[in-house]
Amino acid sequence: MTRLTIEDLIHQSWEAITPDLDPEAIQRMDDSRDAVNAIAEQRAVYGRTTGVGANRSVTIYPERRRDQDMRLLRSHASASGLELPAHIVRAMLLVRRQQMTGGGSGLGAAAARAITECLHQGDLPRVHAYGSIGTGDLSALAEAGLALTGESPRQSGRTQQQWHPLGGDALPFISSNALTLAQAAFAVVALDRWLDHYAFVTAASLVALNGNREAYAPQVQDARPHAGQHDVASAVRAALEGVNVTSARVQDSFGLRTMPQVVAPLRSTVDHLRTVVETEINSTPENPLYDAATGEIFHHGNFHAHVLSLAADQVAIALAGAAQLSLLRLSSMCDPTMSGAEPFLSDSEPGSSGVMVLEYVAAAALSRLRGQASPASLGLTVVSRGAEEHASFASTAVEQAVAATNEARTVLACELLAAHRAVTTGPDKIPADTPLAGYLRGTPLLASLADRPLTNEVRAAERLLNLAPLDVQEPAPPAPRAPE
Repeated sequence: MTRLTIEDLIHQSWEAITPDLDPEAIQRMDDSRDAVNAIAEQRAVYGRTTGVGANRSVTIYPERRRDQDMRLLRSHASASGLELPAHIVRAMLLVRRQQMTGGGSGLGAAAARAITECLHQGDLPRVHAYGSIGTGDLSALAEAGLALTGESPRQSGRTQQQWHPLGGDALPFISSNALTLAQAAFAVVALDRWLDHYAFVTAASLVALNGNREAYAPQVQDARPHAGQHDVASAVRAALEGVNVTSARVQDSFGLRTMPQVVAPLRSTVDHLRTVVETEINSTPENPLYDAATGEIFHHGNFHAHVLSLAADQVAIALAGAAQLSLLRLSSMCDPTMSGAEPFLSDSEPGSSGVMVLEYVAAAALSRLRGQASPASLGLTVVSRGAEEHASFASTAVEQAVAATNEARTVLACELLAAHRAVTTGPDKIPADTPLAGYLRGTPLLASLADRPLTNEVRAAERLLNLAPLDVQEPAPPAPRAPE
């Protein structure tokens, strides 16, 4: 089973790239189908010889299993919310196909082939946002499965049959958190980018506020070496390379002084979320699980996504703390006693507001972020007549982490605009050949200090923060040598 990384998944989803199925994976899936069908002749197999949920004790006889497949897909394809964009649906299908290739579901290769053909054609199922409680994205995957059978329309409005469930195939098709994992994968990449930008923006604010860079010294991090702290401090030091800063204070405010300690937990939680997501993508969460090594079927709760819910919750909580520091630094730059500039970095016209309202915008975004940081994993539900009495709400946790990342992007965009104005209009210039200068050259410039709407600049800065920052520290590749 070839491992699928988050970067592979994102690239394949955005670029509509669909690798062909590996012949070994095809054989593994078909062997699994044959083995599970044989086992189902001898003993009860959940979802294949029985109903699902509270109907787990209802026997489904062989002649009724294909009808049961279609009933299951129809009933479970009940969702709400907006239709998801193509790149998310594509990522969901890629995740589910990857899990299927492990051969633990009892699904033959026909289902994976149908997904592959659908992805190649690009006419994707219509999938809606809401319906999962963290015990499987049943509604979303049922919508996809029903589209593959030709019973429901695709995004183009057309119908096409690419999959024919053979009896007992429906439950293993939908038994996955593939949609939530796809959304979490995009969140990990967005958070990585946000953290990369965060180091540069912090460095710019430190210059604007004449901060004390001692807080980022490696010796400080060595004295209390928590996970991620060295990486966070090192990124700021790298951004400040070649920039001379004369400290205005022995002790800075917490927005600058505690940045490594507050942001390091975010770095660690994002890394942990990445590990969880990649583990899930490359696992076989099927219930029941066919184990080829023993030839046995196991009924279990390995589909339960509590580990994912906790990881996403932790990210949102840690993100709130990092974004709070960003607002604190923005507030300091609005204060002339801290920045040495005009109040709110305005022009010299008495009463000018300058970047005053950027502080309000950032504070409003931070308030929404705090709401998104309320742990979804604390949720409780009992469904299916008490047969399923615990849920992780991983889908909600991931949705909140995505929303929190969007709010954090707004907070950081406001700080970036203020810091850029401060360092480009203040007396201390950043040398043009430094990493920080290279980064700031791509920032929307608030060239005019006159009061005016800053909405367009905020939007442009948000777009910038959604992209990978310019890798200004990477040396240019050497010119090719002429043949001797």
